[in-house]
Amino acid sequence: MLVLIVIFLEAIAAFVLKRYPDIETTRQYLRGEQQFQLDMNSIPQAYLLYIPAPNYVTPWNKIKQNNAEGYRGESIPLARSADSLRILFMGGSTTYGEGVQRPEDAFPAQVGKLLRNDLRFAGKNIEIINAGLRFGTTAEILTHYLLKFRYYRPDMVVINPGGNDPISYFIHEYEPDYSNWRKSAPGLPPLRKHARWLLESRIVSIAVVLLFFPDYALGQAFGHAGEATPAFWFQPREKDRLHIDELAFHNNLVSAIREMKNDGADVFLVSYQGNPFDNDDQKTFRRFYDYEEMVLGIIGKELSVAYAPFPLDEMAEDLWVDASHINEEGERRKARYVFDHIADSLALRVRQNMVPISPDNGPILDLPPLSERYHPGQ
Repeated sequence: MLVLIVIFLEAIAAFVLKRYPDIETTRQYLRGEQQFQLDMNSIPQAYLLYIPAPNYVTPWNKIKQNNAEGYRGESIPLARSADSLRILFMGGSTTYGEGVQRPEDAFPAQVGKLLRNDLRFAGKNIEIINAGLRFGTTAEILTHYLLKFRYYRPDMVVINPGGNDPISYFIHEYEPDYSNWRKSAPGLPPLRKHARWLLESRIVSIAVVLLFFPDYALGQAFGHAGEATPAFWFQPREKDRLHIDELAFHNNLVSAIREMKNDGADVFLVSYQGNPFDNDDQKTFRRFYDYEEMVLGIIGKELSVAYAPFPLDEMAEDLWVDASHINEEGERRKARYVFDHIADSLALRVRQNMVPISPDNGPILDLPPLSERYHPGQ
């Protein structure tokens, strides 16, 4: 009788897990069967906040979106070859290519195709790194470049900041560190191996998830939804008005661009604009988009980098898939627009044989051999 009861409960639990896939997903996280993911198919990271989930494959079309290194599209080796021409694209979901299903249809990959078909770059190994981050801001552009992508030594960085920075202007009291709307990215490590056997039982799994991990399910965001800001420290000089030197959007990009230029890379800025046919989005955000276009123009002059506004006039209504993102044809037009602005600068680098600063020029530190390194837990 007891065995029959257990079998009956397990059958009910199996039905529940099929009906509520978030519980089953959390069970798989706890069992170590897959890595915990935030919404947007990303994973937490200690210093970068979050990154695209490595090797992520969309379940509905079985297309691999992200490579093992944690960015979209093909993997680029960290070490450059002698014939490399490497372009790094940074921004939010509009750089990632949220509106297209395949990585090769996003505008960075499309720019790569145009460069490979241009005779000025014959003999060059065109390498495209799509470091677009869904939901990303200029804060992530800064940290992801400093802590990760500078080591790829790009020849050029194309920066296309998305529409996420404006959210910080009107959610709670503005803080330049964006803590007024961003919270720590949650993580969910698997249970220790000796405890995972408990989750062989589906009924036990449901109980464990609902009792101890109710908020950890696929789709959890890490933006504030009414919670208080951890620390109010910023006081603007004028009430309800920000000077440009108080604007994180400006300061984050200026800091990032200076580092990029110091590393020997050219920089090109292209602005963001939302769908002009989406009345709700335009009513709320258009003034912020226009303001940020103006700020990008100021940064371009301030740091002597090329800048072009988003080609809004070229994006007909049928090219938009939502309030922010464009389809394959829209991505192709955006790629052509960007290509037309960067091709001459890249061709000049090729003619002058310009390469980013090599890390080989620095001193070599006598670190312990890799075989002698300490690995916690081993």
